[in-house]
Amino acid sequence: MKLAKQLNEKLDEIIEMRMELRRMNEDLDDDATLTNMQTGESQTKKEAIELIEGLIQDVYAQINKLSNNGKNVNDIFTNKYYINDFMQDREIAKANAKAPNNSNKKSTKVNAPNNQKYTSEEQVILDMSKLFQDYINEQKKKGEI
Repeated sequence: MKLAKQLNEKLDEIIEMRMELRRMNEDLDDDATLTNMQTGESQTKKEAIELIEGLIQDVYAQINKLSNNGKNVNDIFTNKYYINDFMQDREIAKANAKAPNNSNKKSTKVNAPNNQKYTSEEQVILDMSKLFQDYINEQKKKGEI
């Protein structure tokens, strides 16, 4: 289950980066000037977004390396017989126990597939899973996998 944990960590990194991109788009004006924390140089919002997109592509490359270009993880997200990593479940339970209780957060799920609604976190995960699957399919078409 070590591979599943490593992949989940990498996917979490991508989710965090995408959430930061979304926050930047909402909070900053298009002509905003930012300071790169690593180099100290000024850059535009567009350059910062390109930098984050490049970092996301690096994480995709790390995922490809971990998964042997997707060959080691066939149906990992779609296999209904997939067995959970119980150690990771414990870690998640510990993290949730430490997290503040957001009882005012609304989460509604309806079993009908066309009417299903998700929390923003669940939607980000679904979006990232789809993006990753699209990326793998694109790599397969190119013959790189």
